Amino acid sequence: MFDGPGIISDPRLVKKYRDNGLFYDALELIAECCDVITLSGAAVSMPPVKRGMGNNHCNLQIEAAKAGLDHVGTEYVLRTRNDILFIDDTFIDFYIKNHALPRHRFAALKQRVLISEFFTLNPYTFESLPFHYSDWFHFGLTEDVRCLWDVPPYNIMDATYYERNPYQKSTGLKERAFFSRYAVEQHLSFTVFKKFFPELTLDYHDDRTSIKESIGVLADNFVIGGPGEIQTYFK
Repeated sequence: MFDGPGIISDPRLVKKYRDNGLFYDALELIAECCDVITLSGAAVSMPPVKRGMGNNHCNLQIEAAKAGLDHVGTEYVLRTRNDILFIDDTFIDFYIKNHALPRHRFAALKQRVLISEFFTLNPYTFESLPFHYSDWFHFGLTEDVRCLWDVPPYNIMDATYYERNPYQKSTGLKERAFFSRYAVEQHLSFTVFKKFFPELTLDYHDDRTSIKESIGVLADNFVIGGPGEIQTYFK
């Protein structure tokens, strides 16, 4: 049953799964843990970002994040993938210890946001992808996390960019696996911070024009946590 736009107030199993005990257990767990269950808007899948990957579900990710964040009424929020299990809440203590470190010219968010070290890439190392900040989870002020998801859908022209355009001569072996103009993480982060700093440039995934600035944006707006600080299970 629906209770307002996109809200499911009485979740039930469809007939096909009513005899599935595992689904019943999952439904009971969801009902116990969730205050509000929302439905995201429709989203179109894109072709794979690079060779060896499945379809790009960036647009569904964006719609799902926005749908959930629309119903947050607290000052702080943890937005996370639904396949990551947080074992405890010690990440909050880690965030409290580090969120108020000094910030400099690229401070855009009101306060730092906690992200994972996994897929937060250093563009000076083996994979030169500026503005590639992990999107596995975000913990911080609700207004800041909403800002990080205030992005348009990824479009088909960018998703198939390297089917029509050559790689740069400087493009490395790993970066030559890309079909897409950007990694999903780059689309999300660069779209947001370009609003604050119009001088930033990222014309393609390994564009190094603003590589130094991408490190400054990361340093001034995020707290990066690894498995020692953030206890999660992610198979």
